[in-house]
Amino acid sequence: MKLVGVVRHKDKEVYGDMLIVRYLVKVADEELHPGSEAEDARFFSVAELPGYYLDLFKEVIEEVQNNI
Repeated sequence: MKLVGVVRHKDKEVYGDMLIVRYLVKVADEELHPGSEAEDARFFSVAELPGYYLDLFKEVIEEVQNNI
């Protein structure tokens, strides 16, 4: 696991003020098990991500692409 960054994000439309801690992790298998605070968890290719998430996670996406 590698810390990619910590950022403050203001989202006036949905979530409000957030602190986002970004990690790059290696996945052992492709089955996700969301915890009690999440209804769903999924894997997405970069091409499938909505523009909102592309902007929000730009640094993480670049980190992943540089380490493949």
